[in-house]
Amino acid sequence: MTIWINNIGFNSVTELSAKRELRRTDIRYNTQGDMLIDLVNRKYRLTVRFGLVTSKELEQLRSLTKEIFVTVKFPAPEGESADGGLVTGEFHISDEPDEKHIESYRKAVQTVLPLLKGCKTIDALSEYSFYSEGLVETPVPDNEHAKEFYRKGVSERWVYYCCGQLNRVCNRMIAMPSYRNRALGLQLFRYQISGFLHWGYNYWFNFLSRKPINPFFTTDAGQNFPAGDPFLVYPGNDGKPMPSIRQLVLFDALQDLRALQLLAEAEGFEKTTEWLEGEIGYKISFTDYPRSTKAFYELREAINRRIYDILL
Repeated sequence: MTIWINNIGFNSVTELSAKRELRRTDIRYNTQGDMLIDLVNRKYRLTVRFGLVTSKELEQLRSLTKEIFVTVKFPAPEGESADGGLVTGEFHISDEPDEKHIESYRKAVQTVLPLLKGCKTIDALSEYSFYSEGLVETPVPDNEHAKEFYRKGVSERWVYYCCGQLNRVCNRMIAMPSYRNRALGLQLFRYQISGFLHWGYNYWFNFLSRKPINPFFTTDAGQNFPAGDPFLVYPGNDGKPMPSIRQLVLFDALQDLRALQLLAEAEGFEKTTEWLEGEIGYKISFTDYPRSTKAFYELREAINRRIYDILL
């Protein structure tokens, strides 16, 4: 296939498609804090996929994509994208910065962002100003602060918990009852969260990794974290991880999430949520969830029966 872009012909086109786009602009807030988004600037995005291209054609394409609204896809060297930048990915700048770190964080972003063309930034932070000032594309707030981000309209919903989130919210410390671990699945569904930042999987060291520890005997990284916070698995034979009870409960939580998503695909998110909260008897939140293992068993049985009635 041959196409012409700005009077330049290209012969190695293997795919051509176009779709209409709505670009979100003009985000405002009223006096009640409601977010108002005007959808403007409707455009068509043209996608052109190339086979092998010459060096001259590559330079022409890079020049053209700066002048017109076009997406160009073609083979590129390993580790490099078609526009000459890094392969698309997500980069972490700094761990859990707060308001007093915002200026140093800003300088770090300004330093590295020009080197990360085509990539996103994602960080665990719970001060909304980092996002509102455009310093991070994907903020990951802890589950004590996440509702503020969601209420203000963050574009992509993530959440995390670690050693600091101990009061009422879900978590998975060894000393906690399992229902506080399993509640995560309901919350991920209720808030339509797209990502969960997990700490920690197999941190078998003391603070700052100065020396290794035996997690079968030392569960708190040498009295530095709540017991169970640094790891979810134990070292097994031949380097294979051995699951903890907490990991198995977390697996059940994610299975709850998947079952609810299956229901929502069949009957819609709003209807599934209304039914779910009717079964529980109250609205699900980061601090409101079933408070017994028995309640979770009964709820999952109810979910399974509803899936059977609707889908089978």
